[in-house]
Amino acid sequence: MLTETESLCRIMCYNTDTCVSYNYKKDSTACDLNDSDHIQHPQDFVKQSGYVYVGTENACQNSPCHKNSACRTNIRDETKPHWCVCPPGFRGPSCSKGIDECQTSSSSKCPEFSTCQNTNGSFHCQCNVGYKLNDSKCVV
Repeated sequence: MLTETESLCRIMCYNTDTCVSYNYKKDSTACDLNDSDHIQHPQDFVKQSGYVYVGTENACQNSPCHKNSACRTNIRDETKPHWCVCPPGFRGPSCSKGIDECQTSSSSKCPEFSTCQNTNGSFHCQCNVGYKLNDSKCVV
């Protein structure tokens, strides 16, 4: 995208949730916003004449979010430098707390004569003692 000044490019980066660095080409006023930086992917960083590269402080650099979640840098609020986007079945500031699906409406999906068994990020239905699963129903 084109911007008149580097300052406008910086503001655009700060106003874009996924932006952690930008490249600004002075002679063409081109502004490239990046969702990565020279620390996360040093092999992709190439210095080029006429470009100004600025990397923001990347709060996701130390992997503060639980595995399988996505970290997003929050450059607009210094008190909350990042947030985590949790995968299904997880919650909490770092996505480390599993949701007990058996305590939600999911347990109502279990057939009669079965018990909901919570698992990490999901659940399954276990037929009660003396019953077996047949055609999605627990039967004697």
